[in-house]
Amino acid sequence: GYAMLGALCIVALPWLLRKSVGFIDEVTRRYADSLHYFLNHKWIIILTCVVVFVSGGFIATRVGGELFPRADVGSFTLKARLASGTRVENTEKFAAELEAKIHEWIPKSDLEMIVTNIGVIAGFPAAYTPNVGSQDRYMILEISQDRDETSQFYAEKIRKLAPAQFPDAEFAFETGGLLTSALNGGLPSSIDIQISGPSKEKAHEIAQTLVAKIKPLPGAVDVRVQQRFDNPVLRLNVDRQKAGEYGLEVDSI
Repeated sequence: GYAMLGALCIVALPWLLRKSVGFIDEVTRRYADSLHYFLNHKWIIILTCVVVFVSGGFIATRVGGELFPRADVGSFTLKARLASGTRVENTEKFAAELEAKIHEWIPKSDLEMIVTNIGVIAGFPAAYTPNVGSQDRYMILEISQDRDETSQFYAEKIRKLAPAQFPDAEFAFETGGLLTSALNGGLPSSIDIQISGPSKEKAHEIAQTLVAKIKPLPGAVDVRVQQRFDNPVLRLNVDRQKAGEYGLEVDSI
């Protein structure tokens, strides 16, 4: 088998070489003719370069700058936060008012469903919600398949209208879907600044200063500090001896 293959290569190689040489000669001749033509008609080259550069400049102003452009996944998450310590009943009332406004801002034909989660339950379920207190709520908006606009369009629309209707609330949006979430390492935003130090109060103060400086930057949206330290706290000093006399434990108090 190897002998037959070797003999076939020896017979076919000269023929292939002659064909390839003829092909290369033909390409070279055509290239020389084209080069000679365009050297005698330089205005064609100049005009083509001008058209390419002008078209490229026009397209560059309308092309996104992201490495992985955001996909229209048909849903997005809207997070809203009221003042720290807001009772869950008031947060629920605010959520109902916000949902009513969203139904006004998004046509019924484009809005499929809204799922709202309010507050947080202490314990294991807290690990699976972005809410950190009774003042927080997030909703998932499902846009219909036959929508007229993209989910990013409606998110941007709500981002502009909601602060005017609810000035006491803080809003944030997640519109990228699983691809953007994976690229962000699971974080809610592509730029996540973390401040660590021996004093959490000082770190929080630095974070607030950074927020004030980052918000005016072009393209920066939903700039916020995730953690809050102004939640109302009630501290009880229990006299364990007296509690024990009444048969009470600290947990029951």
